[in-house]
Amino acid sequence: MKYQRSSNPVPPMEWKDYIKRANRGWKDILESAPIDEAPIQHFLEENPSLIPGAYGISFSSGHAPIYGAVFSQPELPGFHSKKPDFMWIATSSKGIYPILIEIESLNKKWFRQDGQPTAEFTQAQNQMNQWRIWFSNPVNQLQFREVYLKDFPFRDDIITPHYVLICGRRKDLEPYRNTRSVLMKKDEEHMSYDRLSFSRDQSDYLTVKMKDDGVYAIKIPPISMISPDIMEYWSHIKNLPQFFLEEPDSDLSQERKEFLFERFKYGLEWFNSKDVKSHNIIDRE
Repeated sequence: MKYQRSSNPVPPMEWKDYIKRANRGWKDILESAPIDEAPIQHFLEENPSLIPGAYGISFSSGHAPIYGAVFSQPELPGFHSKKPDFMWIATSSKGIYPILIEIESLNKKWFRQDGQPTAEFTQAQNQMNQWRIWFSNPVNQLQFREVYLKDFPFRDDIITPHYVLICGRRKDLEPYRNTRSVLMKKDEEHMSYDRLSFSRDQSDYLTVKMKDDGVYAIKIPPISMISPDIMEYWSHIKNLPQFFLEEPDSDLSQERKEFLFERFKYGLEWFNSKDVKSHNIIDRE
């Protein structure tokens, strides 16, 4: 079965329209500077193209992240402290790279006036240290593979986690650039919210949650498109294609929802036919 494009597509929102609206929403959040992280968490869930790390942090991979999605507040099996706010599982020919992301309030400061790290910064970095310690245990890595990688042939590849802290504004960091670079460990990346930008390369990706019985979609951006390549990952998401029709507060038109529903069923039929070498990688929808 050769993958065929739809003869009657219902197109997604155009990137230029999406980015205009998304930038406006992001600017509103930055200017309002909410006290807690909840509005930021919600906005990033709705706009995974703004979340760094889909293709790695210390490198840039040409491979899609596992599940073609970012995980919101993922569980680390047996870990009982604070969850990461987000996690991509980036891949390359050299291994698997979980990118664990901690977001802090826009109002939190990294440094005191005397140049010393604030208690909030130290607490956030200690949180990343706890995740680092968890991954250093081979038993925990085995559990991670069983939960997050079991559906994929590269599940036994080397796991190399990276950690990202997003906090505060650029203007508060600039005077302490040298101190900041000393505090940052080799597997960490520290950035202000001003550094985030929407990536068109991440426009197809969903936001998902890991539950006891597998991965479930929780957000489908209006720019997401179905392709043969993405089916390798989306075929393992439990509530697709039904979620295309049922997503609450969706920016998708009813026509687009129904198109995605039917197109996913077609893509799944193609994927299960095992004819995965018969498509051109640029084919979409």
